[in-house]
Amino acid sequence: MFPGAFHKAKLHVDPTIKKNVEESFKRYDEGSKGWLSRQDLKCAMASLTGYKPSKVEVENIMRGAKDGQICLQAFQGHMEEKLAMLDPDERVRQLFKAFDIRCCGFISRDDLRSVFAESLPSIPITVVDEVFDEVDADGDGRVSCREFESMLRGRITL
Repeated sequence: MFPGAFHKAKLHVDPTIKKNVEESFKRYDEGSKGWLSRQDLKCAMASLTGYKPSKVEVENIMRGAKDGQICLQAFQGHMEEKLAMLDPDERVRQLFKAFDIRCCGFISRDDLRSVFAESLPSIPITVVDEVFDEVDADGDGRVSCREFESMLRGRITL
């Protein structure tokens, strides 16, 4: 009835996404062979999305692979579409959850100290405390997701 009515609409993909996808492919294409194995694909996807892909996601991509090898063009097609459709606030929520180590809906000073002690032990605790005080805009001793987002989006200058 309507020719082409069921074709996928072409998504606009930000040039930054295109660049990140290509860089991720190159980073995980060990030996510059021009393709990614299943394991390479998992690592490249995780580096772009921030989470480990499910078996179903990997299978869906590998289904179209020749000899279990994903070329750059196929990888770009899958990942650019996936990243263009992501909720931009989801990344902020994932990062916030990583800092909210007690899963209580806010980041405490102790949470921030623990995260920094484990991931960046060379940062002095006084610097961590200064960052916390700056991000804790309302001074209630807790960093809310909104305050965390403001810091990430550059509304707070550290």
